[in-house]
Amino acid sequence: MAFEEVTDRGTAESIRNLFVFVEARRELGDEEFWPEDLIGLQVRPDGGTVVDVAFGTAQDRLVIEREGVRFEVPFVEALVPLVDVEAGYVEVAEIDGLNPPPDL
Repeated sequence: MAFEEVTDRGTAESIRNLFVFVEARRELGDEEFWPEDLIGLQVRPDGGTVVDVAFGTAQDRLVIEREGVRFEVPFVEALVPLVDVEAGYVEVAEIDGLNPPPDL
């Protein structure tokens, strides 16, 4: 995160522990999504729903719930090749050992 008017450590320290508000969000680029737009999307082809987004240093992960079981899928193109917010779904590649077995 960066702030336009915060260009040095001293200025950054001066706003530490303060609430910071923005008037408008930046424009998203291609293949960028706001987390709240992903939550609630249906998972194809094997079912489930995106219930959260877990943020990580290496990559973010989609938290998916399928039949009462939650699991995380790295949010990378190889595993999540398609996100269609308008249509209300994401495609998630099924990889042995990554997702829970289909009988759960």
